[in-house]
Amino acid sequence: RKALTTRTPLCRFILHLSTMNLSNAALFLGAVLASTASAQSVISVHGSGTTNPSKCYWQIMDQMQAQAKLPVKMTYRGVGSSTGQAEFMGDITVSDNMFGSGDIPLKAEDYNQLPANSMLHLPIVLGAISFFHSVPTGDEKLNLSPCLLAKILNRKVTDWTDDLVINENPNLADILPSPSPITVAHRVLGSSSTSSITAYLNKVCPDEWPA
Repeated sequence: RKALTTRTPLCRFILHLSTMNLSNAALFLGAVLASTASAQSVISVHGSGTTNPSKCYWQIMDQMQAQAKLPVKMTYRGVGSSTGQAEFMGDITVSDNMFGSGDIPLKAEDYNQLPANSMLHLPIVLGAISFFHSVPTGDEKLNLSPCLLAKILNRKVTDWTDDLVINENPNLADILPSPSPITVAHRVLGSSSTSSITAYLNKVCPDEWPA
């Protein structure tokens, strides 16, 4: 797979932090800051959500587990933002996880179901979103302006030899046969990446990607 050259938005990934079980949170904080180690049960902290920053989270968790004075087990599963939010919400009174992560905050209707002051949104990292393609471009990159990308995604442009594509990538005229149909693949479940991409396309090219 090759990366696509186009202007793409930065994502702000947000932690959905549960405060419903304050005793567990206090116990975890005490474990990290304790000055002496003692025989204790393993303190478990689990989360899930967007896949993009997974490796960053795993590295942070490895460092925290190595430096904690008491035994700590931290896990994070990259399952997608919408699944992470569903697991974080649980059945409202009991969450499946202590935290979730994504760059889409909880919907107002979901947030309002939770007890007052039972969760926090914390900005944590920045990341970039891009697109991948399998077009044989040789030594050249594939260049697509935001509005041309929108036309491909909304199926107004359906072939790699379309004049609009060739205008931005003249080398393709000598490489690709005609026709060379474009196949678009997309996520089925809700995704923070999808949310950011659609908001970006609407901002930079509203005529082709209305809200």
